Amino acid sequence: MNNTEYKVIFIALVIVAVFTNIYMHELGHYIAAEKLNLNPRIMLANPIAPNSQTSFFNPEIAQVIYNGSSNLDQDKFIAFMGPFMNIQLALFIGLFYFMIPEKEMKRIFLVMIVISIISAITNIIPIPGTDGSILFN
Repeated sequence: MNNTEYKVIFIALVIVAVFTNIYMHELGHYIAAEKLNLNPRIMLANPIAPNSQTSFFNPEIAQVIYNGSSNLDQDKFIAFMGPFMNIQLALFIGLFYFMIPEKEMKRIFLVMIVISIISAITNIIPIPGTDGSILFN
């Protein structure tokens, strides 16, 4: 693999890793809310309609909305599951990291693992708008 091909693959996989982390994170919230029978919906970004509520131009690229009423313990469980899914994704990608012999590809998978871990950590920081604000309330 030449240097240009490596850079293109690297950039493409980083973009895929970021969006996969976002969607897996929201899937974790969805699964938790579904388990609690809260009738959740996942709202995903719509790149075709930039003026829609869920477009790539909106800071909330993906979110889970649920209709049922929940208590603080249920909200904490739902909030926990987003970062938990990021860690699960990092572990899953880690399996590939150890199976791939090629050094350049190992670097790509390492970056994908780091993205997953950073996503989990930044989401548990207790600032408004993060899962941590609910977990540590």
